[in-house]
Amino acid sequence: RAHVIAGRVGGTAIAADDVFETDCDVYAPCAVGGVLSAETVPRLRCRIVAGSANNQLAESEAAELLRARGILYAPDYVINAGGAIALVGLEQLGWSKSDLDAALTRIGETLREIYERADERGISTAAAADVLAEERLKVANAGDGLRRAPRAKAASPEEREASSLAVSHSAVFLPMASAIAAEPSWTSLGPSVTINASGHLRGGCGRP
Repeated sequence: RAHVIAGRVGGTAIAADDVFETDCDVYAPCAVGGVLSAETVPRLRCRIVAGSANNQLAESEAAELLRARGILYAPDYVINAGGAIALVGLEQLGWSKSDLDAALTRIGETLREIYERADERGISTAAAADVLAEERLKVANAGDGLRRAPRAKAASPEEREASSLAVSHSAVFLPMASAIAAEPSWTSLGPSVTINASGHLRGGCGRP
């Protein structure tokens, strides 16, 4: 199948075992997660890693290895946040298509801010993305006039713990994807958006 598609677009099909060593401009992980590790990053022959898969980093050290090698990494839960933004915006906040289009455009703007912060602070783009997400969530949770559906009844401490509502590096979920990819005025969704105890809706940077 890969050879058929490659023939249609004038490309070349590469064996799975040869992907990391193939010279290219952009390596785009778009399916399996956990592909960037201390073992695979040194094998990369690309300038950029930018793909739609979740949990691309098998370990946090991989992001620093990418930075050390001069490979630009687009944090997964930023670049692939379009689905989460659409779900939140259309179903939770009642956005119009133009509202959604504007929010999706801001993904690129957020990526640019992440890259600039990473350069200024000498940190990986993954670390810069986490800091920015936490900042935006903090602003949203403390602010007024959020453009969102009515807040559900406050969850008990036990419910909050079970649903993993707190922002952490072990679970990147819809509110965090929303925060990192768009404006902080609509990122706090309260108990109506949760991750259950079994880990459903978990996704993102995949750092332990």
